[in-house]
Amino acid sequence: MLRKAPLYLRYHQRTLFAAGYSHMDTTSYPEDEGRLFYKGYSRFSQVALPRAFNTRSPSLQKALFDRRSERSFAKEEPLALADVSKIILGLQINSNDGPYHYDVKRAYPSAGACYPLEAYILPVRVTGLKRHLHHYHVRTHSLEELWPFSARDFKACFREDSWCMDVGMVVVLTACHTRGYHRFRERAYQYCLLEAGQAAQNVQLLAAAEGLNSCSYGGFYDEPLMRLLDINPNEEIPLHTVFIGKP
Repeated sequence: MLRKAPLYLRYHQRTLFAAGYSHMDTTSYPEDEGRLFYKGYSRFSQVALPRAFNTRSPSLQKALFDRRSERSFAKEEPLALADVSKIILGLQINSNDGPYHYDVKRAYPSAGACYPLEAYILPVRVTGLKRHLHHYHVRTHSLEELWPFSARDFKACFREDSWCMDVGMVVVLTACHTRGYHRFRERAYQYCLLEAGQAAQNVQLLAAAEGLNSCSYGGFYDEPLMRLLDINPNEEIPLHTVFIGKP
């Protein structure tokens, strides 16, 4: 039996909801809070992704049974830009029901519709993409080409597993955790974790539907990855990575 509760359990105990307690403070958060539900890098060039909808894709049930965590990738076979487009569709805006640019829904649920997640692509072997960090712009379904990264930068972020460098690309999911804080306080972090898992599942199911291998990977090194993404942990933190490549 543990003599001292681990940090995660203490966090969980401190954020429990009592019956009749409302965790949403609708009087204190600013009027504009939550209106910016996605990032954009307007100074950088964009790579348009083809609208490569697969009308012959297998059923969801088949994709569920086909999904496996695979660490074997064909490093001599790069991914195509159409592959990237089909996989990243699991993160895009899929409806716009309101009169404002922020009244949008995505292909995964989000607490309070705050959508704190951001997605970045590290293309190791993707035809049509430079080996630059790319940010996924959810509204335009395009990739914003940011800055180059080297093999050394890549290896600094991930463990020395030989299969990592055989991958076609890595999807990095981060959370802009302040987007939901005014509504949910400390509980917002827990919601970010749940959302990252749901978004990663979308990515992996779409990869399985395309006959690609994928593997969720939580063993990244936080500080080198944050330096590569150029993010401030007081505003944005990496939560999850998914490795994808040809089988």
